[in-house]
Amino acid sequence: RPMLTVDGWFRTGGEDLDGIWRAQQRLEPFGEGHARPRWGLRGARVEGEPALMGSQGEHLRLAVALGGRNVRVVGWKMGPWLEPLRAAGKRCDLAVELAENRWNGETSIEFQLVDARRTPGPA
Repeated sequence: RPMLTVDGWFRTGGEDLDGIWRAQQRLEPFGEGHARPRWGLRGARVEGEPALMGSQGEHLRLAVALGGRNVRVVGWKMGPWLEPLRAAGKRCDLAVELAENRWNGETSIEFQLVDARRTPGPA
């Protein structure tokens, strides 16, 4: 199985996502040879039920608890991951990228899912 590298780790509390987003923007432009930073979350607590979105259910949506708030996580073209994520339980290790979501005049910072696994150890 290929190894996935993350550039930094989020703890499960206290992060200033807006501040980290602004700092990350200063590193742009991203592209070939200068990849967007990837972040890891160990033991992220999944809030509610992961769900499908998109006209054909091709995308995945979930939320994780981080710093006293729920952060939206979107997995583009990751619809098939729904059942494995549900089976993983409420704690998952995630690899994500920060993204800005603009929808219906609202702007928020969210995670775009790169990879996920069940957190090792007892459930």
